[in-house]
Amino acid sequence: MYLLALQYWSYNDQLNKFKKPDVQELEKLSRKALSDTIHRPKLSTVQAGLLLLQHTDTDSAELTAQLISVAYGLGLHLDASNWNIPDWEKGLRKRLGWGLYMQDKWSSLGSGRPALINSSNWALNAVTDADFPERVEDEQEGSSEVQKGRILFSQMISLSEILADLLETVFTVKTTRGKP
Repeated sequence: MYLLALQYWSYNDQLNKFKKPDVQELEKLSRKALSDTIHRPKLSTVQAGLLLLQHTDTDSAELTAQLISVAYGLGLHLDASNWNIPDWEKGLRKRLGWGLYMQDKWSSLGSGRPALINSSNWALNAVTDADFPERVEDEQEGSSEVQKGRILFSQMISLSEILADLLETVFTVKTTRGKP
């Protein structure tokens, strides 16, 4: 999170008076912490990895592949709605699964590499308001921003599913070579 927040350092009147932390050192520390946990992963491992992938200086192919492997091991590709786990965890699992799905599809498009997730093996239901921990109250400050975030996340999932169809039918090695 700090790596992402550092992009806005100069926009804050309080912070820009101080020396900005070393981005390369912070990224190095983040990568080490992630690699220390990736062998015994938890949901927070995937969360941290997805955040690190949003840092613009991060090469994503290897880390995305590791996170997808971790996700399969944690069952993030499965519908957990009937599992005997707390509701907050069901929602988190679904959001993480979709977040990783989106990361895979869009990084595939950007890098020209094949996507690593096959949609037929990624069995998540659509997100609902119940999958988000924040309870939006009409009078609560910032509630409209929370609602916008939910809508954008849902729409981004839909766009990613369309992209997945394109990647799996149009942008394949066979179709670009002219073979069915």
